[in-house]
Amino acid sequence: MNKIKFILIMLIAVVGTLNAQHENAGEYGFQVLEIATSPAMSGMGDTGAFSTNDALNFLSNPAAGLYNRGKIVTASQSFWLLDTDIISGGLSLNKRKYHWGYAFRHVSYGTLDQRDETGDIIGEFSPMDFVGTINYAYRLGATHYFGINANILYEKIHTASSYGFSTDLGYVWSTPLKDVKLYTGVKNLGTTSKMDKEKIDLPINLELGISKEFISRYYDLAFDVKAHKSEDTDLAYNFGMQVKTFEILYLRTGYKENNDSNDLSFGLGIDYDSFNIDYAYMQMTNGLDDVHKISLSYKF
Repeated sequence: MNKIKFILIMLIAVVGTLNAQHENAGEYGFQVLEIATSPAMSGMGDTGAFSTNDALNFLSNPAAGLYNRGKIVTASQSFWLLDTDIISGGLSLNKRKYHWGYAFRHVSYGTLDQRDETGDIIGEFSPMDFVGTINYAYRLGATHYFGINANILYEKIHTASSYGFSTDLGYVWSTPLKDVKLYTGVKNLGTTSKMDKEKIDLPINLELGISKEFISRYYDLAFDVKAHKSEDTDLAYNFGMQVKTFEILYLRTGYKENNDSNDLSFGLGIDYDSFNIDYAYMQMTNGLDDVHKISLSYKF
C-alpha cells in the first residue's frame, strides 16, 4: 500500500509540473527529439508505445521495449513538411526481464540557398540533424518497468555545427486493474556544445499517460491518452485508439489537442508472418502539407 501511495504522489507531482506555462517558446534546438518516428504510434496520435510492436517505440518511453514481443528490427521513412525527410531505424531485444535497444534518427531539411549580405545567391547548403540512441529497460517484479535512453546528438547548419548528449527516463506501472497501465517520462535531459557562439538548449519534455487494452477472441482494442509538455510548448493532450482484427490487420486513429501543426491522424498496419508493415497519415493544419510515414519491421 505504501508503494502505491508513493507512485500516486509522484504522478500527481508530474501533473502539477505539466500544467506550468512556458515562457521560452522557440528558444530551443534539436527539434528532431520532439518528432515521433514510429508510423504505428503516429497513426495513434503519437501514443500507443505499449500496444504497438516495433523497434522504435522505446524512443517515446524508454520502458516500452519490455512490451515488445521478442526481437524486432525496424526501418522507417517519413515524408515530412516541405523538403524535410526523416529516416530512422531501430533494433529491439526484449529478454523479458530486461531490454536492450538501439536506434537512429536522421533528418534532412533539403537544400537551401546561401545568400550574401545583398541577398544574392552564392551557393547552397543542406542542414541536418542526427540522433543515435542506446536503450536499457528493466522489469522490477510483475508490475514496475523502468527504462533509460542515452542519446548522442549532432546538428549542422551550413558551416556551423553542434554536438550534444541527452538522456530520457521512463516508468510504467501495470496497475491492479486489468490491462491498465499508468506511465510517465521525462526526456531531453542533457547538454550541447555551442553553435557558433551560442549554446543550444534542449526542450525538456514531461509526460503522463494511461493506456487500456480490451482483448477478446475476435479483436484486440487499445486506448491511450497522455498529457505532455515541453519547455517551449504549452500543455497538450494526445488521444489514440487501435483495433486489431482478422489476426493480421491493425486500424488506428488519433487526435492531438493544443498542437500547432497536427490534429487528426490515421494508421494502418499489416502483421504477416514475421513481417509488419505500418503506415500513418497525419493531417496537418495551417495550410501545411500532410505527412506520410511508412515502416517495415521484421521479428526474429
